[in-house]
Amino acid sequence: MRGVIELLEVYWTRVPEGFSPVTVSAPQLRVMYVIERREGINLRQLGAELDAAPSSVSRLCDRLEAIGFVRRSSSTASRREVELRLTAQGRAHLDRLRARREERLAAALARASPASRARLME
Repeated sequence: MRGVIELLEVYWTRVPEGFSPVTVSAPQLRVMYVIERREGINLRQLGAELDAAPSSVSRLCDRLEAIGFVRRSSSTASRREVELRLTAQGRAHLDRLRARREERLAAALARASPASRARLME
């Protein structure tokens, strides 16, 4: 279920009014989810996972770093590589986003008929 919610969040890029002062684009949100799952990932690996050019991934990370959601640090394995991690602020943003989306999804499911809910679970 969490995976489905993450996919929906990527497509629902409009942030509800009053939810957050920061708007994160769908590509930036995808970057945040990958970094969350693969803490310490480097730009090359992130680009491969997203099937995106390193320069594009680097720009997305620049923006996320500028708003305080991502932190770059030198790799412990190689000084030439940079590791990416979510900041506490970035994690909090994802947590708020998930909570909001889960509430909306739960409300939508509550309105659905039992037969409709059963079909979703198949």
